Amino acid sequence: MVNGADQKILPLSRKISYSFGQIGVNIPTYLLIYIWAIYAPIGGTVLLKRELIGAAFAIGVLVQAISNPFVGQISDKLVWKLGRRRPFLLMGTVPLVLSYALLFRPISTLQTANFIYLLIDFAIFNFFYTFVVLPYLAMIPEISLTSQDRVKLLSVSAYFTIASVIILLTLVGILVGKGYSLFAIVSLISAIMAVSFLIPLLTIKEKFQQFSPKSFNLKDAFIATARNKTFMIYMASYVFLIFGIYSFIGALTYYAGAVVLPGSSTTAYEAFASYMLAIVFIFVAIFSPLTMFVSKRYGKKKAMVFFSLMLAIGLFILPVIPPNSILELIPVLAIVGMGATSPLILTYAVLADIIDEDEVNTGFRREGFYFGMQGLIERIPYSLSGFFIGVYVTLFAANLNFGMKLLPVISALSAIVMVIIFTRVPLKEGLKE
Repeated sequence: MVNGADQKILPLSRKISYSFGQIGVNIPTYLLIYIWAIYAPIGGTVLLKRELIGAAFAIGVLVQAISNPFVGQISDKLVWKLGRRRPFLLMGTVPLVLSYALLFRPISTLQTANFIYLLIDFAIFNFFYTFVVLPYLAMIPEISLTSQDRVKLLSVSAYFTIASVIILLTLVGILVGKGYSLFAIVSLISAIMAVSFLIPLLTIKEKFQQFSPKSFNLKDAFIATARNKTFMIYMASYVFLIFGIYSFIGALTYYAGAVVLPGSSTTAYEAFASYMLAIVFIFVAIFSPLTMFVSKRYGKKKAMVFFSLMLAIGLFILPVIPPNSILELIPVLAIVGMGATSPLILTYAVLADIIDEDEVNTGFRREGFYFGMQGLIERIPYSLSGFFIGVYVTLFAANLNFGMKLLPVISALSAIVMVIIFTRVPLKEGLKE
């Protein structure tokens, strides 16, 4: 049993070692923008129709969605020698990174063969992403026991995410610009991902013994979670944010090629898509202390609302920037970066408070299942965003410039809907402090 205020604070060294895993959590999502560029580039050889890329993406992500609550429930119940969560990192990291790298290597010039290949590999990757990432994230409430210490842990994690995304996306942009194949580049990134999960596996000791070992069976767990008003309203808002963000990020190579650098070479706009994300994350780093201050001073709920609104404002302004106006684009990306601190820093801290509330109300500690349920629900709009991109880009293929200018507006409206719903979340912060 862990007692004493001093034992509730996770040492900085452990915050840092845990946070290395965020590289493997976040980098795959941002590099998936290149799937579209590989299989259906602007003006290049189309190896797979965009609608079929979207369908493969959607089905693969649904595999991840369905896997989430089951993996979460298993990781809550099983207590192995390494703990409840770390064995998943040990067993799943290698198949995760291998299946990820292979996504970027089409096997044929035939669309049918490429579709079957992409569909199967996407499903395998998404299953092992859940298998590794969900238990990794479920350690957050176990290793950091107070509400504010979790915000500090997630801030350290966010800085690792930010730094790694800036460095690796810049590296990807440089290598793409130099003509290296995306498969070779992603293979290098996959090796870095594997190392990132190895560090918390070897350095973090789980504190699962502090919690009651009892748990719901799977059916009762679903029912109890569905009855948690705080969680369900929170997720109802969050799905709109997820859809909006990933609809735009997923189509970023198209946006860069059709709006920011129209008429440029494939390597130029593909590289710049990577640089755009890197610039956003630079400003996420700059504004993260402000997010911490607002969260501590006014609470996580008000902070989520404020920064999500800033994200919407930045997305609304983005299409107004003239083409080839990089200097004018940067201040708008700064606003987007400030808004992006909300999902990167506060989301999991909010969920951890919801888990604390559930334990107080039910007597059961269910980090894995709650992270699994969040994964299940959020994967639905994420899946739909992939299918949406395929259909949307095909629909506006004859006027891609207009379609891409409209897309960030759609994403901004999704963020506003998120804010409207999130204001009704009855969040109780710091219940166990």
